[in-house]
Amino acid sequence: MARPYKRKDKPGYWFDYFERPGLRKRVYLCKDKEAAKAPARKFETDAMLRRRGVIDPVADKLPAEDAKPLGKHVKDFLAALRGAKRTEKHVKMAEVRIQRVLTAVGAKRLSELSPSAVQRAVGQMVEVEGMALKTANGHVQAVKQLSRWAWLDGRARDYVLASVRSYNAATDRRRERRALTDAELSALLRVAYESGPVLGMAGPPTERCSTPWPQRRGSGRANWQARCRRASLWPGARPW
Repeated sequence: MARPYKRKDKPGYWFDYFERPGLRKRVYLCKDKEAAKAPARKFETDAMLRRRGVIDPVADKLPAEDAKPLGKHVKDFLAALRGAKRTEKHVKMAEVRIQRVLTAVGAKRLSELSPSAVQRAVGQMVEVEGMALKTANGHVQAVKQLSRWAWLDGRARDYVLASVRSYNAATDRRRERRALTDAELSALLRVAYESGPVLGMAGPPTERCSTPWPQRRGSGRANWQARCRRASLWPGARPW
């Protein structure tokens, strides 16, 4: 039977229980003895069910994980990305995108994340701010990775944001990637040949290939110079 008791050094009623053999816990209940009996019985019953395997220990820790600020989970997720050897550029981009979505949603806890709220927030970025659909997909992917990581790490009950939809970026291409035309390639070669040195590199082949590599010695350096001259970008007949 659960029996709350009073301590001499602190006010109110307290209760001791064994969560498992050898692990004793002490909790504060309240100032009224009769009111303290109900939570004491709850602690005692849950401890008994936990010892017998009726209560899942993983599910039992979910309330404590949800009580943590969402920013703490984001920091742990970014640390996990760094531990997986992701580049710092990738980690920083994920952080910016996640923080932007969370700010738009207004979520402070993991349980406050919902697919509809995230979809609505990203949709407003597209409609109001004119965000490209490819960029919007990056935001969706980043926040979904956070949700999936929290689920796999035992911090959330489910992969909550699994149903968030991405956009068809093919319908909103801001820059078309294509091959250069003959005229564009000729203009590029002409400007590169006639311009002066840029970032220490010169256009004419004599200036570029006659400069040996600093630490090359022997026949290897001569062979490199010969190959450079034979494979020069500037043939005898100019293409323009």
